[in-house]
Amino acid sequence: MPKSTITGLAHIGVMTRDMDASVAFYTEKLNCTCTHRQFVGTSELAFMQVGDCVVELIKPEKNDHIKDLKPGQVDHIAFRVEDLDAEVARLEKAGVTLFAPAKDAPIFEKGIRCVFFPGPSGERIELFQFY
Repeated sequence: MPKSTITGLAHIGVMTRDMDASVAFYTEKLNCTCTHRQFVGTSELAFMQVGDCVVELIKPEKNDHIKDLKPGQVDHIAFRVEDLDAEVARLEKAGVTLFAPAKDAPIFEKGIRCVFFPGPSGERIELFQFY
């Protein structure tokens, strides 16, 4: 099997019910910098950085597509990869099923692509590549 291209943790995604209050808390109380905010569909995201750590705050407009998650709950773990397509091929060959086909991987601001898949206990895992 080909070697993994995972190079480290990209971020930790945390659900929030009030994006402005969460951004204020992370910046004012935890000394994070809000590197950017954006919408993906109807969900608002904010990326909070302190040192090498990034917390992605997630505020969905509706919770129907994210079943059983509550504000404050960790939504997913994101691993940084060097080659998303190679990593997806490696995982698919190993029997891992993605939530959506890799060809549909969204492209975010700042040149980012990502895909999600379930871990063995149902946890959401993301592969995250900067371009």
